[in-house]
Amino acid sequence: MKAGLKLQMHVKFEDDRSTQTAGVRNSTLTIGDRLSAHRGSTNGFDYLRITLAIGVIGWHSVFTSYGLRYETGVYASWVRSIVLPILPMFFVLGGFLVAGSLFRTRSFSEYFLLRVLRFFPALLVVVSLSALVLGPLLTTEELPAYFSSAEFFAYFLNVFAYYVEQLPGVFTDNPAPAIVNVSLWTIPWEFGCSIALFAVMFFRDTMRAQALLAATVIALIAIPTVMMVLGLARLIHQRIVERLASVA
Repeated sequence: MKAGLKLQMHVKFEDDRSTQTAGVRNSTLTIGDRLSAHRGSTNGFDYLRITLAIGVIGWHSVFTSYGLRYETGVYASWVRSIVLPILPMFFVLGGFLVAGSLFRTRSFSEYFLLRVLRFFPALLVVVSLSALVLGPLLTTEELPAYFSSAEFFAYFLNVFAYYVEQLPGVFTDNPAPAIVNVSLWTIPWEFGCSIALFAVMFFRDTMRAQALLAATVIALIAIPTVMMVLGLARLIHQRIVERLASVA
């Protein structure tokens, strides 16, 4: 009888200890653990991504519908504290998802192919619909002049992550004049950061932590600087300010 009681108490003690251990493990799960458990896809990230995407669309709508001056006034008000975190949060979320993709791939070629497939097919569809369907319907130019314009052909550079905002005669009277798809300005930055992320991961095993941190900081400064000098990712507001100044 006593032996049976001792056995039951021992089994209960082991069950309690296992439950406590599992609780500790669950409480110390990292984002990486969650991504690994769900093969890089979690409902929480999906809901957050949709929410942030709606926020980005809403904020861009203020700019395209009312223009830079109105947006600047709104941005100077109490609304700033609400809209300011939206874009950084969207980029950070994308960083988590891209990092998860990087950890799951076995080589740079596989990772690069996944990034290309992630960006360029969708870009091709969006850019083609804008240039070949939306543009001809809304342009103020004659169709032969529209399709032969240098701006028409230049717009397809968006497919290759080179931001071009204009189509000939499209949205020229809008408060934000001649901006076809303002959201595309982030694409060069996103693609560049994807490649930079791989570089960081590639050198993490061959460089000391301090050297890797220094190289990362330098890259974060150098890459945007080079992209802006080459005109690959000029800030959209800078370009609008230049256009408004020229009109005035």
